[in-house]
Amino acid sequence: MRSAKTKKFVFGLAFLLLGFQVSLLFSTAFLANWMVLRGADAISEMLVKNRADYERLVAALMEHGYRFEPWPPDQAAGYVVIYGDVRPLAPLIAEVAGGRVSVFTRGFEPSLQSFIPIVPWGGPIAVFSTSAMLLGALLWAAALVATAWYVASRRLLSLLASLVIVLVPSLPYVAEVGFLLRFPSPTWVVLPYASSAIAPPALLLLGFAIAKARRA
Repeated sequence: MRSAKTKKFVFGLAFLLLGFQVSLLFSTAFLANWMVLRGADAISEMLVKNRADYERLVAALMEHGYRFEPWPPDQAAGYVVIYGDVRPLAPLIAEVAGGRVSVFTRGFEPSLQSFIPIVPWGGPIAVFSTSAMLLGALLWAAALVATAWYVASRRLLSLLASLVIVLVPSLPYVAEVGFLLRFPSPTWVVLPYASSAIAPPALLLLGFAIAKARRA
């Protein structure tokens, strides 16, 4: 009896984590492609803590031919958006400004942040590859389908209980879709949140359907 309860708890937790990862990666990959990169191959963002560091960073970027979005005159701290991959300038940037850098790129780079975006990173540069994010989303999706198939095949959890668990990480995206639909929002804005809301329960149902088909 205790073993059965333990299995239910483990697979319930697995559904929760897999649903969270699928929702997060679907929305993050779409938003990074459409809202951060905005047609560019790479964009860098750097947190700058004061105006003096900003001036030094601007001088270094201009010297090496990087375009960037300038701050308004009254801004004292915040992010600087740089058009391009600034990793070749990493030592110089660390010297003149010292802030952490996030690099968003369309190129495939299997960084840890691309597969688990929420993971904390302690280094000076984090790389978010949208193509790696899409691959990660597919891998997490496959893991969710396989887990659902196994749970259904062994009758470890009911379909209703599994749906309730996997829907929990989707609720913020469901709420966001509802908010966006109340206002005239472009399809490309609604789609990332809609896919993040729909994907986990749809994948769970697919896994249960496969298990049922194999028993028939």
